[in-house]
Amino acid sequence: MSASILELENVSKHFGGIRAVSSVSVDLREGEIVALIGPNGAGKTTLVNVITGVQPASAGRIRFLGADVAAREQLDFTGLTAFADRAASALTLAGRKRVELAKSLAMKPKILMLDEVNAGLNSSEIDGALTLIRRVSERGVTILIIEHLMKVVLSLAQRVLVLHHGELIAEGKPSDIVDDPRVIEAYLGEKFARRFKETASHG
Repeated sequence: MSASILELENVSKHFGGIRAVSSVSVDLREGEIVALIGPNGAGKTTLVNVITGVQPASAGRIRFLGADVAAREQLDFTGLTAFADRAASALTLAGRKRVELAKSLAMKPKILMLDEVNAGLNSSEIDGALTLIRRVSERGVTILIIEHLMKVVLSLAQRVLVLHHGELIAEGKPSDIVDDPRVIEAYLGEKFARRFKETASHG
């Protein structure tokens, strides 16, 4: 098993009397693809903001590699070399999202946090994005992706974290998550869970 690259220990974030994130503890391992899901307002983006330092944690510890916490090459990797001399605004939505990914990769990250990168993309563009994300993971980069599209979560993630009202209510393999009564009640709904099981049993 790969070593932990990022460790969260009882991380909380409060805004006045509102507990946006409540005592979340989780480890991310090198090269792992982890999806962070949950209903709107569950605290997903707040948790990522706390991890990245955009907002300070109210409580808890975050350790990166055990410690408290060239661009054209990336254009080539993301398939954007042909557009190197064009303004990002001239690109399609999918192209602009690739530019953001290329900028992030240029910093040679150990962890890449993606917040709904597939929003607004069509089916073939999503497929292309997933292929690219898998290739990034193969480089040894740990990926934490916030994603609402369960099709993406189930096909991409090796592990799923589920937030609800700021609390981590479930963690595990995608196939286990869709079977968890707490996740079904809080997020997926009986209809989706039943449809997923039927699809899985036929294929």
